[in-house]
Amino acid sequence: MNRLEPFCSARGLILLAGFFIAGLVFASAASAQQPITYQGQLKQSGTPFTGIADLEFRLYDSLVDGTQVGGAIARNDWPVEDGLFQVELDFGAGSFGADPRWLQITVDGSTLVPRQRVHAAPMAMFALAGNEGPPGADGEQGPPGADGEQGPPGDSHWIINGTATAYLDGPVGIGTDTPTATLDVRGNSSIAIPQAYLVEQEDDFARLSFGNTVSDRFWTLAALTRGENPIQDRFHLFHSVSGDVIRVNGEGNISLGGFLPSSSYRLIAGDGMLVTRDVAGGTLPHLNLMETSGPEPVRQLSWNSAASRGWRIDNAFNAPDASADRWSVVNTGTGSTGEVFTLLGSRAAGIGFSTPPSALAVRSRDAWTWTSGNGRGDFHVGDGLVGLSMGVALGGGGRGVSRIWTNGGVENLFIGSAGYGVSMSILPGQVGINTTAPTATLDVDGNARVRGLSHGHPRPQTVVADTTGNLTVSPLRQITIPAAAFRPLNSAAETFVNIDSIFVSSPGSTQLLIAPIVLPSGAEITSATAWLLDNLGSANLRIVITADPLASGGPDIIIGLMDSTGTSTARQQIVDAAASHVVDSATYQYYVQAFPNGGTWDGAGSLAIHGITIEYRP
Repeated sequence: MNRLEPFCSARGLILLAGFFIAGLVFASAASAQQPITYQGQLKQSGTPFTGIADLEFRLYDSLVDGTQVGGAIARNDWPVEDGLFQVELDFGAGSFGADPRWLQITVDGSTLVPRQRVHAAPMAMFALAGNEGPPGADGEQGPPGADGEQGPPGDSHWIINGTATAYLDGPVGIGTDTPTATLDVRGNSSIAIPQAYLVEQEDDFARLSFGNTVSDRFWTLAALTRGENPIQDRFHLFHSVSGDVIRVNGEGNISLGGFLPSSSYRLIAGDGMLVTRDVAGGTLPHLNLMETSGPEPVRQLSWNSAASRGWRIDNAFNAPDASADRWSVVNTGTGSTGEVFTLLGSRAAGIGFSTPPSALAVRSRDAWTWTSGNGRGDFHVGDGLVGLSMGVALGGGGRGVSRIWTNGGVENLFIGSAGYGVSMSILPGQVGINTTAPTATLDVDGNARVRGLSHGHPRPQTVVADTTGNLTVSPLRQITIPAAAFRPLNSAAETFVNIDSIFVSSPGSTQLLIAPIVLPSGAEITSATAWLLDNLGSANLRIVITADPLASGGPDIIIGLMDSTGTSTARQQIVDAAASHVVDSATYQYYVQAFPNGGTWDGAGSLAIHGITIEYRP
């Protein structure tokens, strides 16, 4: 049906109208009233309009606003020819009287202004060609006339073949006289007025197919509207071999691979799906899933119909506290194990914990021991042949034990860094520090420190093992050389010896006093202490500890040397903390000698030796 869309604006419409009012009775309100005949002319852009229009007429008591008199009269799908139309209008008894009336006319939903005055007396406001009356009824059809002569051939490009019409002479344009495609349709459109409209006459899909001449395969777009519920509506992308590839229902739910769309899921995909994005990296996601029903988690489900079981990924969000947001992997369905892995917005991760209490919380499946079970603890990294297992100290069944293990092959473990290299290596029965090839149970390449063996001695001490293998610092030992052990180097020299001291009793003598030192081979001399008397101002008493080679011709080794100082009637204690030597009894004999330094013995005991103490570590 043609519509007067150009008349939607009254500015493009020219209305010429005439009224014929017949038999109006003014005597009383109860008198019967004849209908009025209204004739009008419609023009669009100065040209008389021909077609179908929806007309509506209302009667008012004023040119503007006012009160409507009687009801509205509609004349839908009313014919207009060469701009002319005529209608009968009956607004009811008493519609016309002494007061004037105005007629409001609406064409295809657009009200024309101004309203037209209707006089109270019967008259013609405006006559068109003598106020031609309405057409009479059609007469009977006359007999067909004789055929005329055949006219010359037309220039039409259309071919009519029975009920089919074809066009073979190039592109066809609709809305354009320069088509650029086989069918070029141009023009503005809207949801109500599209460029193309396919209507299926039966309760079936409206279809649009695509193909080519080199194959009998084709694609089809098919659309169906059915019933009052939009979920029954369908839009399909169909392939002649693969069948329905994409299905969309009226709710906007989509299915791929031939599945039926479901109101429970916005997208259903079968036989696998790949989502990719060929753009530069950034925050734009490849796949965005959104939940619009408040705090309900966003869920992804991977399901196996044969097992009636699947994996579900839950994304839960806590509006006021992002640290309580939860991402979890759940085993669901028949025989499922429930929540397996959880990650919180607080950066805590849990295996077997829905609310992990620490940064990484692992709940063990079962226990294990060194000699039974699968060799797995609460935490395990490995490939079945080598691995790292760690247990939680809960007691029982071997739990609480951690180990690094192998199941055959090269049983080596190396700990180190890319910058430094290997710091520790563990081979079967051997541990190496700073070496990858230990050759002993413990092989240290470098210094070793045992903090439990620390001591207060200024010199390094020997570490010894007791009978149970415990390591300790070797205890220091002492040997004392008493005064009675000393003898003059020259037997002719006279000495005075009492129970606690010795000195040369010959005045002016420089004679040496010597005494042997007997220590086990391998003993380490660490220091020496001399007890003596020096009350002589002309000389000091010198003490020398010497190693004398057993073989002739070798030089002596001075192990320690001490000199007395000053004069005093009290005993002096002189310590040589620098004395150091490892005893070699097979090569040397050891002795201590004492003599006046810078003078002679006075013979009266002003210089005297009380004893020598040597400290050593066996």
